[in-house]
Amino acid sequence: MALMGIGAPACRRLEKFIIPYNEAPEWSLPGLETNYATCLSFNGYAIPVLASCYDGRPVKLTPTPIYPDSSGLLPTIQGAVLDLYDPHRSKKATFYGNPVSPPELEGAFSAWSKAIKSTNQAGILLPAGHSPLIQSLIEQLLQKNPQLRLYTASFTAPANISTRYRFHKIKRALTIDFDFLNYPGIGKTSDFAHAHSPEGKDYKSPQSSMARLYCIESQVSITGAHADHRLTIRPSQIRDVVNTLHRHIVNHSQAPVSHTLSEHEKQWLQVCARDLLKHPGESALIYPEQGELAALIDEINDALSAHHACVQKYDIPSSYQVHGLSALVADISNLDLLLLLDDSNLVLNSPLGNILAKKLPHIESIHWGRYYDETARLCRWHLPATHPLESWGIERDSRGYWCFRQPVVLPNHAEVAAEEILSGLLSNKGKLLATYNSAKNVSPIYYRARKLFLRTLNPENKSESWAQALRDGYSAQLSYNLIKPSHPKITFTPSAQNPTKGFEILITHDSRMKLSHQNRNAWLQECPDPITGISWEAVVQISPQDFRKLGGTGSRPMHMALNLPSGLSHWVLCPVVGVASNTLIFPLGLGGETPCASYQKSASSAHLVDENGHLYHIHPTNIALSPISDTELAKTKDIREPLPLHPFNTPPPPPSSTSSGYRWQMTIDTTRCIGCNACIVACRAENNIPIVGREQMAKGRSLDWIRIDRYFDQSGQLTPLPLSCQQCENAPCESVCPVNATVHTDDGLNAMVYARCWGSRYCANNCPYKARKFNFYDYAKASHAQTNVQNNPNVTIRSRGVMEKCTYCVQKIERAKAIHKSSVMKAHASDTSFKINLSATDLILPEGAVHTACQLACPMDAISFGNGLNTKSMVYRTRQSKRFATLLPEFATIPATGYLIHVKNPNPEMSDL
Repeated sequence: MALMGIGAPACRRLEKFIIPYNEAPEWSLPGLETNYATCLSFNGYAIPVLASCYDGRPVKLTPTPIYPDSSGLLPTIQGAVLDLYDPHRSKKATFYGNPVSPPELEGAFSAWSKAIKSTNQAGILLPAGHSPLIQSLIEQLLQKNPQLRLYTASFTAPANISTRYRFHKIKRALTIDFDFLNYPGIGKTSDFAHAHSPEGKDYKSPQSSMARLYCIESQVSITGAHADHRLTIRPSQIRDVVNTLHRHIVNHSQAPVSHTLSEHEKQWLQVCARDLLKHPGESALIYPEQGELAALIDEINDALSAHHACVQKYDIPSSYQVHGLSALVADISNLDLLLLLDDSNLVLNSPLGNILAKKLPHIESIHWGRYYDETARLCRWHLPATHPLESWGIERDSRGYWCFRQPVVLPNHAEVAAEEILSGLLSNKGKLLATYNSAKNVSPIYYRARKLFLRTLNPENKSESWAQALRDGYSAQLSYNLIKPSHPKITFTPSAQNPTKGFEILITHDSRMKLSHQNRNAWLQECPDPITGISWEAVVQISPQDFRKLGGTGSRPMHMALNLPSGLSHWVLCPVVGVASNTLIFPLGLGGETPCASYQKSASSAHLVDENGHLYHIHPTNIALSPISDTELAKTKDIREPLPLHPFNTPPPPPSSTSSGYRWQMTIDTTRCIGCNACIVACRAENNIPIVGREQMAKGRSLDWIRIDRYFDQSGQLTPLPLSCQQCENAPCESVCPVNATVHTDDGLNAMVYARCWGSRYCANNCPYKARKFNFYDYAKASHAQTNVQNNPNVTIRSRGVMEKCTYCVQKIERAKAIHKSSVMKAHASDTSFKINLSATDLILPEGAVHTACQLACPMDAISFGNGLNTKSMVYRTRQSKRFATLLPEFATIPATGYLIHVKNPNPEMSDL
């Protein structure tokens, strides 16, 4: 009886009640997804995606397969679907934090409309990007009031030049302080992964020459950790580095010689420049287009014949002038009305946030955003913003293609889109019309977007052309003009030989949460940092040598208290091999109090700068360290040992045949994998993996079916190893399960029967890969408010007390089988049943008919999946590679998941550097 009392709570199942449709939409079938083409915006660039909906609910985002630059989906894009269901989103318009009635908002909006169209002291902070729809609305506003001031959230005015990289053409790449492999929208990065692997895209034959990647940076980024050669410099040395490269490549001998670079650094740059010059038209420098050194970089790329061949520059047409954030700070005291249509939380994330925080309360300021955040609290008015999946719009990608944003779900509350606000300001009566208060819930922006598209393209069949554009999600008929950049000659003086004493500060984007509002996204917060492995924390990187100088010991992170002129702030300090000396790397925008992570008390990055936007140089005496307990920090084990992959001396044994004709297998190419967490987030969305929270992760209770082990060498080079259930043919977990809950299927999969499992955990103890997860708590119920509507109906919601693990997305496999059988039967629709003559192979799925969630999301195309019994499949070819290996072959488990050993393409001339 005692045993029964202990075991009973672990066997409880989550109670769910399904209420059927009274009258279902004709295109909606239970359990079948409907995909809609739409787009999201990332730093002003449109990212076309497919929104997969079940019963009218967006559940996950996947890449648009027909989009030419489609290259997986990074976590920051996938996490947008969870933002849609965030219960802490703003729901009502407020005045000084108090909700206002619709008549009060209507009266205020009418007054704003009159002011925007008449006063000379009104300004609008525009959303990031170059939306043709917003440009059209702004042009109409300027016709009514030419004195209207326009601003953007970037520090300086935009250059009106868009940059796109043709990665399939680049054989030698040098990136300077730019994590381009973890930055969507600038080109098809998977093409570079193909060029950087020995066998090329399809693993059919060895490439004659691999691409080579050089990286110069202060932090350890995802791109730098996977470069063939990496040079570590301080942030103050970047100007001298670019100037030195300019001397070697463009041959301006009159340029001054830098005194801040060591002889080793000078030799490294000389050898790198020589290699780039040996590949004209196939080498390029990759650098942020808005950087102050962009002019010098363009001259270097010209000398390398990179423009048009590897680097494409496009002219962004604009009929009005937009000023930068520095101009807004200078003008704000003279403004009577300021409309903030940028949802980037400037007070928290901007270097000039301290000044804005002081001046915003003194003017008529209207904040538009999805959250009542730090910026909204300082504005008089706040308008709740729609999610991109709830609104109509048109965005542009890096080469100017029009990408169409269409809503896949109606707003739940009185949210409005930025385009709806601008459209309302233009109306004669100054009335705000949005989806929630318009006829038939159709936003007026739909009609404006359709009219603008048809007027610009002027097609013969207007209805069909518009419908086709919405189906594709983009239009290649509309794009920017390709240009060759021209800049005035710039003379750079070398930096001072003795830089300012103390630690230099580099403020950069967090590798997981690149958008300002995503510090509230639990999916992204729970992902381990690709470099440090820490979750649910804002982590500051520092070199191990400097870490020890400050009093740190070993490689364990510590609490860091900073005593700055702006006040005391607290962070987690983590030593990372490869960080520049005397440098602290601070992530951007992870501070503030967020409802999703209310315990997070890290200071805003804006507190690290003074009122003029200048970075502080922190003296070591202003830093105090204190230890962190084992149960306080959610961190995966820091692994620094040889990679546990060894090639087979002979080809691996062929998979044993199964009764069904399938043996599903997977191969992960560690040369391509960058450890970006895209597979982890995709698996969460597809398989209903709940959020466990910071405290549970600190106890080692992560429920992710995929974990990424990180293997560093002494130079800071990183090899990530994604690890999930290996789907062993001789699975050691099956023989020890007392209730036969883990079994082998006809397809050779190691399956879990959740209804049988009682959580003995014998299988986890017997698994040599430690890939099984035990559900310690009723996480699904705890995260019900945020994830219930997002859940995939085709995957069981696991309850407390069961074991769970990777299933190779078996639900996608079974659906693909059903679709294939249906198509085969449709091909014989005219035949009677006794005349249909099908062989066993006719019903076998063809290559590429099914993709796992992690495979679809991988931006580097590092995952191959398919039927190992098909000798023409890609997964079969990968297993014939000389690089193929499996984990722990001495256990003879015969895993279905294998790996391709990581290889580099080093420059022989750098062997002594």
